[in-house]
Amino acid sequence: MNNDEAAKLDRMEADLVIIGGGGAGLSAAVTAAEKGSRNVIVLEKRGTIGGNTALSVRPFGADSPAQKRAAIDTMLSKTVLVSPHEAANEIAWDNSD
Repeated sequence: MNNDEAAKLDRMEADLVIIGGGGAGLSAAVTAAEKGSRNVIVLEKRGTIGGNTALSVRPFGADSPAQKRAAIDTMLSKTVLVSPHEAANEIAWDNSD
């Protein structure tokens, strides 16, 4: 339903209304549908879904210079390693000890 269609409605009913179409909100909507909710509404203030998750375009700072200076062991060998190419197909886990 687009904004024009929604504006014409006097009342909407839903099993669940989720505020925010970011990663958590969309995950909640999918989970609710999987658990049997037939009518889930996700409200998002921006023109696109994704929320702050969509803004997270930089790689996670595992093994960063700041962590090295603070002597933080990142246990990089136990970290999920995913390339952009693999992300579309599967997640590669490095479980080496």
